[in-house]
Amino acid sequence: IAIKPQEKFFQGWHIPQIFVKSNLEKLKWDLIMYDFQHMSEFQFATEVLGISFDGGGTPTNESKLQSNSLTRSMNDPINLKNYTCTVMGVDWRFASKASFTVVTVLGLRKDNKYEVLFCKKYQCRDRLLEILPNLIKLFKDYKCSGIGCDTGCGLTDNSFLKLHLGYERVYPYTYNGVGKIIHYVPDLGEYIVNKTKTLNLLFVDLNYGKIKFPKKEEMKPFFDDILSVKEDVRSTPYGDKKIYCKTIGTPDDFLQSLNYSILTIKLLTKDSIFDTIYSEEGVINYDQIK
Repeated sequence: IAIKPQEKFFQGWHIPQIFVKSNLEKLKWDLIMYDFQHMSEFQFATEVLGISFDGGGTPTNESKLQSNSLTRSMNDPINLKNYTCTVMGVDWRFASKASFTVVTVLGLRKDNKYEVLFCKKYQCRDRLLEILPNLIKLFKDYKCSGIGCDTGCGLTDNSFLKLHLGYERVYPYTYNGVGKIIHYVPDLGEYIVNKTKTLNLLFVDLNYGKIKFPKKEEMKPFFDDILSVKEDVRSTPYGDKKIYCKTIGTPDDFLQSLNYSILTIKLLTKDSIFDTIYSEEGVINYDQIK
């Protein structure tokens, strides 16, 4: 609640969720107390109280990200023959000051390293008229073999991409916190992905220099998305479980877009970590997918 709303930087009060009248009912209060007893201090502060908290492990740092940056600008011409495969990853978002639709164009180099060829944050509200046509153009310009997208906010948008690019080129992903690293559900036509396990792989690749970026000056807002994510541990009836939480009020959209693009390359190139993909019916070979 701002004292002087007209001022850009103002003093005011923050009201945590637990003081909201609707949360004072006994059932909701019991749920809040359950979270208090089972969540870490960092997760409870950020997810329940809605306040920032300086805690949680850091899976990478700014120095590491900058060391993985090249001198190439996103606007520099590139020779696509230097890449064995190019794909796109899209993290859909509705119009928000703290979150954007983000696209990443990723290439797999001949030295088996990933290189971000292009990335962009879209702030426009009209996805159908502005964002989607631009994505289709990028897909064709970079001769992409596939595009990975989240299913949360992008169900309609993914259908649009399938219509214009081909069903077999669109890879929809749904995050799940349990189960195998990835499995394909034919009835849904989408991949169920363990978020923590796939982000673990991404951060290992990143920290060992396997993911390259354009010049660091261009990547600052995208690096901020990666740095907003913290490692934490959540207690469950089955024991402690590692999770990734983003700092409240900060986006992590580029990180998710990058993860979708890496998953898509791994599937297209039959990466050894995805030698078999499990569905609810059993093992599915690559040749049977789509």
